[in-house]
Amino acid sequence: MILIGGMPTLVQPARHFDRTDLRILDAMRDLAAANGTKVTIDQVTASAEVSRATIFRRFGSRDSLFDQMFQREVRLGIDAIVARAASVSSPVDRAVELIVATFEVCVSHPVIRFLAVNEPANLVHFGTSGEPSPLEVVRRTFADMIRLALAERPESRVRGVLPADTIADVLVHMIAGYTMVPNNGTEPQFPEHLRAASAEVARRLLAVD
Repeated sequence: MILIGGMPTLVQPARHFDRTDLRILDAMRDLAAANGTKVTIDQVTASAEVSRATIFRRFGSRDSLFDQMFQREVRLGIDAIVARAASVSSPVDRAVELIVATFEVCVSHPVIRFLAVNEPANLVHFGTSGEPSPLEVVRRTFADMIRLALAERPESRVRGVLPADTIADVLVHMIAGYTMVPNNGTEPQFPEHLRAASAEVARRLLAVD
């Protein structure tokens, strides 16, 4: 477990990427946002302005490049989510912000959005692959933050509240479900009503007035 901004997360440090690696990964991300897993190496070479040999030498294969791009986007997303939550002083508000920010990232990320609409089976594969998988990272991070939030409250205020692991599991499935069946496949922004609704759900699960 790693601490980011004083908050626990299970995200493992990325391998070192140099400028050329990042140019290739960014090209794959941008192309995947419009083409999903059907991006070709020739498209990446043209966009990143590198040779096929450079890509294969650095990433091994097209599938490996896509996997590493997706894992990097997961790491960047979780770093941003944890940083947002860490800026909130109250553990309860921090847990709520963590949940809302995760909802926002999952629903708004262009690659996730494309896969949800056009390749849902592949999105499930990427979300559940790895040890721990992206979904498991989010679930465990939620559970840790919820435990911290509940620990600061008087016992009388948390009596009857669901266990942290159960709340985390409910939230992960709720976010995954909304991500897989988006309200609008063309709207790139996170709607204000969804932000408010996710915060309300989080507060109700935490029994916050």
